[in-house]
Amino acid sequence: MANSDPAALDTQHRQLVARRDALTSELAVVEGQLAALEDARRRPGASLHLKPLANADEQRVAAEVRRIIQERMQPVSRAALLSELIERGVAVAGNAPEASLAGVLDRVGKAAGVIRLEEGDYWLAGHEWPDDKW
Repeated sequence: MANSDPAALDTQHRQLVARRDALTSELAVVEGQLAALEDARRRPGASLHLKPLANADEQRVAAEVRRIIQERMQPVSRAALLSELIERGVAVAGNAPEASLAGVLDRVGKAAGVIRLEEGDYWLAGHEWPDDKW
C-alpha cells in the first residue's frame, strides 16, 4: 500500500514530475537524432554529426555499479564496469568514457556504497572479501 502522508506524496509527485520532464527532454533529442539518421540513410554520402545522448543520472550510475559489484562479489575494474553498464543500457559517455565513469564514482560512489581500491578496481564500502580469492 502506498504511503498516504501528504508530505511524502508531494515529494514523490515532485520526483516523478522531474523524472518525466527529464525523459521527455531526452526523448526529444533521440527523436531528432533518429530523424537525422533517417535523412542520412536516404542520401548516401551525406555528412552526419550527432550529439552524444545525455549521460544517465549519476546516482543511477553509482547504484547500478553497486549492483554489478554485488552480483560478482569481487572487485571490478572500471573497464568491466563500463562494459556492463553499456549492456544494461546505462549511458556513460564523453571523450574518455572510463574517465567519465571514474569522475562519477569519485563524486557519488561513496554515498552509494562504492569505493575505489588502491589497485583501481571498485568494491563495496564496508565489505571484506575472502583473501583466498586474490
